[in-house]
Amino acid sequence: MKQLLSPFNLIGLLVFLFGLGLFLHFSHPPSPPPVRLPALATPKLTPKRVEAQLFFLQGGALVHQAVTLEVPVGAEAFNVALQALAHPPSGLSSVLPSGLPAPVAFLVGETAYVDLPAAYRSLHMGVAHEVHLLYGIAETLFQFPPIQKVRFLVNHQPVDSLGHLSLLLPITPSS
Repeated sequence: MKQLLSPFNLIGLLVFLFGLGLFLHFSHPPSPPPVRLPALATPKLTPKRVEAQLFFLQGGALVHQAVTLEVPVGAEAFNVALQALAHPPSGLSSVLPSGLPAPVAFLVGETAYVDLPAAYRSLHMGVAHEVHLLYGIAETLFQFPPIQKVRFLVNHQPVDSLGHLSLLLPITPSS
């Protein structure tokens, strides 16, 4: 028992306890008091208005119509334009099939990927209707920078065609 309580052991124990106390004290520094910031005014987020040319049908031909789009905060103007294609002005017809949802587009670099709902695959439309659909959508999208190419998907999957036109390559603006 004498060797356990020797002066060297007691000094070592005291140094150890002192070091442990310092370690515990400095390893968890007290958190600083909270900073009180002045109240900031929340900016009023308002939709923006965008002038665009939408493509519709008139007498079997594609025609463009100037419209003002109300783009909600956080929305992309090109997707608002695609939604607006379903609601043609008086005297014009939509390039989109009646009763089906409008497509949604997303942008990767300069390419807009237009995701057509699955029902578009089974429309069995004629060549002219398919041309009007694809080119009406593409020409509408080309006016929104930086879109330079349009690719089509059906239900999130790439497709070779909707029936007539090859969709293997992207559509680019007409010269």
